[in-house]
Amino acid sequence: MSNKIATAKIDTSKNDTVKIESLSQLDHFCEEFASDLELGTIIVISGKLGAGKTTFAKHLAKHLGVQDIIISPTFTLERVYKMKLENGKVGNFIHIDAYRFGESTADIYNNLESLDLESCREKSIIVIEWGEKVLQFLDGALVHINVIRETGITDNQTRILNIEYKTDRGRL
Repeated sequence: MSNKIATAKIDTSKNDTVKIESLSQLDHFCEEFASDLELGTIIVISGKLGAGKTTFAKHLAKHLGVQDIIISPTFTLERVYKMKLENGKVGNFIHIDAYRFGESTADIYNNLESLDLESCREKSIIVIEWGEKVLQFLDGALVHINVIRETGITDNQTRILNIEYKTDRGRL
């Protein structure tokens, strides 16, 4: 993989930490976040089991014009959905779960390469759960969101989103 598609314009000065206290706040955040995304963007979501990675992806997909029900790609590694952005552009929402990519660098790389993201990146927004595994292989602009579930909170919905906008990474 050696693709450096520059269709995503990401402002690296926007690194931020956001506290989300309810699903409605998450939905509102995803609505605003989606309006800033362009085709070619890769969003890497990391966090512990149960942190809310798939929930984030579902809300984001809704605001990117995905009409289908988003199902976790845990056992298929990847699911592709059609989306229609607010600006009228049509593309794919590609939802990847890297949890089962393996532990060795070779296994992770081979599983990522088997998805052939370079052939569809410029016409897609790609969300990779458990994406910290693949960061070293991604190139170009991306957004890394670390979802942290606050401990000691009884409502079970409070999350901290650490958002980092990156530009030059390894490969993709």
